[in-house]
Amino acid sequence: MNYQKLALVVFTVSLSWLVGCQTPTGLGARSPTMVELENDFFRDLFALYPRWGSAVGKREHDSELPPMDSVFTKKREMFLLKYQERLKKLPVASLSQSEQSDARLLENYLNELQWEISEFKSEEWDVSRYNVADSFAILLESKMPIEERKKNILARLQKVPAYYEAGFLRLKNFICVVLE
Repeated sequence: MNYQKLALVVFTVSLSWLVGCQTPTGLGARSPTMVELENDFFRDLFALYPRWGSAVGKREHDSELPPMDSVFTKKREMFLLKYQERLKKLPVASLSQSEQSDARLLENYLNELQWEISEFKSEEWDVSRYNVADSFAILLESKMPIEERKKNILARLQKVPAYYEAGFLRLKNFICVVLE
């Protein structure tokens, strides 16, 4: 399992926990500021990464497959800066321990995204980043009505050529592995 897949698994598990912990518990009521931050964060995250949203059951962007081009890069950087700023302004000391943990999970994800953008740059060398088969499998297996699934799959399929064209332009130092 490569680093990116491992990081995705770890963050998805954390994300599932975080999304599942958004209701008041015996630990006290949720901070409206934190609830708003989390709702905005996940809405924007799944708009930026619709394949990820589909994987965790957020269906608003099932028909989308944004190419990883300069527009995507700018949106990703704007997302990163926006939520880094919002986290800096968050009154962490006034949050519950649970919410402080949530804030640290978000902060860790943003730090990882910053590192991905500035150092790792997997979209330049990791051809597996451009595999779309998993996103179609998720749509095929969803519990949505068949007509809606077909509509989303066809819409996403029409975007595959542009997605691959943008990916091909981004690849610089890719490694070609041949299994015999």
